Amino acid sequence: MNGELGRGPVRFLSDVVSFRVKMMGIVLMSVFLLGIWTTVADRIATGQLLSRQLEEHGIAVAEDMAARSADLILTGRLYSVYELAEHTIANNRNVRYIMILDPGGKVLAHTF
Repeated sequence: MNGELGRGPVRFLSDVVSFRVKMMGIVLMSVFLLGIWTTVADRIATGQLLSRQLEEHGIAVAEDMAARSADLILTGRLYSVYELAEHTIANNRNVRYIMILDPGGKVLAHTF
């Protein structure tokens, strides 16, 4: 009885579970934690990449709209500008709306 007084749960566990089972548990836990860490890191990197690509796509669409609508705006063909905006939205599923402003901030065409 006197020998068992100092034995806590850790000491008891070391007596019941073999060294091989303990090592297997450590390896499995390490692999599990590494998998979680890799998944989280990959998810963050992918999210940042997709956000950057979406922004670049938006800039490309805006530059294309500006180049294609410049002559139409200068000649006063605002309905053609509106049709161009509608056509652009129909062909770009990531574009929700288009609003074209003159240098003074007046709306020339929009797709709201």
